[in-house]
Amino acid sequence: MNLTRGYVFANKEFFTNCMEYLTNTSGIMETRNREVTLRLLDGEKVKQQRTKWQLLAFVVPVGLVLLFAMVFNFIRQRRFTA
Repeated sequence: MNLTRGYVFANKEFFTNCMEYLTNTSGIMETRNREVTLRLLDGEKVKQQRTKWQLLAFVVPVGLVLLFAMVFNFIRQRRFTA
């Protein structure tokens, strides 16, 4: 159980339970004995790159949808115009 700033992360337990469920083998106990280290992100780097990643996460999907719509409309116009 890792305590970081008052938060309890149960990712290790969740992962090992998922592995045990999916594999259902006797060797799963070996994965339970491994040490998993949770690494925090660099706060300064996150602040610097926040806007870039927010724009990328918003602009790329919207741009792909618009590009697909324009291509689809162009093909449709060529097919159904005399």
